[in-house]
Amino acid sequence: MSGVYLVVWDEDGRHKSPVLAPTRGGWPHITVAYTGKHVSRDELTGIASAPLAQTACTHITLTKAYVNSFEQTDGTIRHDVLIGAEEPVAVEALRSAHFRTRSDASNFNMQPVHVTHSTSHESAGAAERVARDLNASLPRSVMITGVTID
Repeated sequence: MSGVYLVVWDEDGRHKSPVLAPTRGGWPHITVAYTGKHVSRDELTGIASAPLAQTACTHITLTKAYVNSFEQTDGTIRHDVLIGAEEPVAVEALRSAHFRTRSDASNFNMQPVHVTHSTSHESAGAAERVARDLNASLPRSVMITGVTID
């Protein structure tokens, strides 16, 4: 995984947040732009300072959990639980200002704004149950605490 990510933190829930938990992708985050390996880490480091300055300590409301199912390269179906955000405008503004205007913009993948709650559920039904239970704790305001690259 390579890209620029906004790290989010649940001030009320802290380490026992009912909506945020680390996944195999790392600490809870919003992907601003994913590049695969098309853009070097050094270049991403230079790009990441502007999103940090524009978003640090701002809040975003997580609104609804949903299941994202897709076929992996090995042919198996993966079921992840994602949480949509109410204020994607701020993230979209970052994308427009720092990624979509670049000459290599086609190297940046920018999916709908979300935080990944959990990944690789055994079935769509299991993921749906997690999403349903999670929705009982939403909406929830979380704070953007930093930017990371990977």
